[in-house]
Amino acid sequence: MDFLTTDKSILDLIFSKELDLVCNVQRLGSFGFCDHKLLFCNLDIEVSRVKESRTRFDYNQVDMDRLIEQHGFIKWTSVLAGFVNECWVEFKRILLELRDKYEPVTAVKDKGKVPWMNYKALKWVTKKHIFFRKYKDSSHPACRMISKIASRETKKAKYVIEKKSAENIKKYSKSFYAYVESKAKVGRNIRPLEND
Repeated sequence: MDFLTTDKSILDLIFSKELDLVCNVQRLGSFGFCDHKLLFCNLDIEVSRVKESRTRFDYNQVDMDRLIEQHGFIKWTSVLAGFVNECWVEFKRILLELRDKYEPVTAVKDKGKVPWMNYKALKWVTKKHIFFRKYKDSSHPACRMISKIASRETKKAKYVIEKKSAENIKKYSKSFYAYVESKAKVGRNIRPLEND
């Protein structure tokens, strides 16, 4: 600090390991009736996001035969004897062990950018987010105007991609049906047939 943060001395400090990290320190004025001054500074930092690969249990691929077989080996009368809370904790532990052992784990796919989002629609959606962060009110006239334009551009972009894929259905049938399936409300993950 190169200025007083109270009326007589420097009491308020900003600590940093690196000298260049904190810059443009300013005194904004008094904090209420206190003689301490409010400080404003810029931090010269860069934040990098690390993508985490998420996983989930694939309940469609459970090894049911082995699960039922292991379930038969458990002595439930001895496990479920005692107080309710203790029984519940033991029951839950057994179920989670069986799940971890016999249910495969799959990676959750990152959806990324939607296929119909073009440059113009993305630009307007980004502007909409910037305006909302600025005004913090979706009913503000500027927010409503930008939101309307972004919605219109998004619908236009969707229409263009749907029209193109419908026109080229014979040539690019895979991409057409992949898009149609992505719009389905219910997943079509069917297990393989089993012989009795």
